Amino acid sequence: MFVLLAALGAGTLLTLHATLPVPNPQQEANRERFDAIGTILLALSLGAYALSMTIGGGTFGRVNVALLLAAGAGLVLFAFTQARLTSPVIQLRWLDDARLRAALLATATVSTIMMTTLVVGPFFLSEGLGLAPAAVGLAMSVGPAVAAAVGVPVGRLVDRVGTRRMMGIGLGAMIAGCLILALLAAAIGVAGYVAAVGATAAGYAAFQAANNTLVMRGVTSDRRGVMSSLLSLARNLGLITGASVMGAIFAFGLGGRDGMIASPGTVAIGTALTFAVAAGLGVVALILSLTSGRSPPTR
Repeated sequence: MFVLLAALGAGTLLTLHATLPVPNPQQEANRERFDAIGTILLALSLGAYALSMTIGGGTFGRVNVALLLAAGAGLVLFAFTQARLTSPVIQLRWLDDARLRAALLATATVSTIMMTTLVVGPFFLSEGLGLAPAAVGLAMSVGPAVAAAVGVPVGRLVDRVGTRRMMGIGLGAMIAGCLILALLAAAIGVAGYVAAVGATAAGYAAFQAANNTLVMRGVTSDRRGVMSSLLSLARNLGLITGASVMGAIFAFGLGGRDGMIASPGTVAIGTALTFAVAAGLGVVALILSLTSGRSPPTR
């Protein structure tokens, strides 16, 4: 797998080298300096946060706390350096806008919800519904397949019905899917699970298309890369947080039992609890989306 990824990376590098235009020397002279210190601080902070959320085998011990504190300290230092540079990685004044903050928080929140399907899904399908590994993989592929399939149509719908309405539709579908899994997990069956996850994935795709449009609309061309990176950062932070937090909630619902040997009824209880929390997060994301009605400032 890693050899394949390395080959794909090398191919991408060669393609970029062959297709990207050669920089003009005058443009290079006028280009803003790269913020190496800020980039290193941000990378170390995010790395510490990711480790704090993932190591420990399901427990949150001293090492996790230390890493989380290190991540917080790193972000403070990052903010300190960004406020004093003429060409920082992130212009902190952009984050003064409540609409942009709401959009980024909503992105992280819905990503946390989607991680629930990846964390809980395998256990529920295999131990709760008794599916074989191949069938589990097939059922798990429905969510990504649905999200990919509806990507283009929902993008066109965003242009027709507007960003806020499409965000509401997408979040409504996500909340509905999570509520079905929360209330009917014990009796839903494979078809019901796949349908609920498909609705959640379709809602996620609709929200992402609308939210990204909202953030990127009106942004000047020289800032689109940074804004896109902020959205990707928020999404990845949500996925990392979801893997840890939702996994912990699922384990709590199992009552400390191993998910691979727990009874189907116990797995259904853990699944229902986790998706109930996910539905609550969907409501939070909906509230956040209502506060991000206009595009953030571009200067």
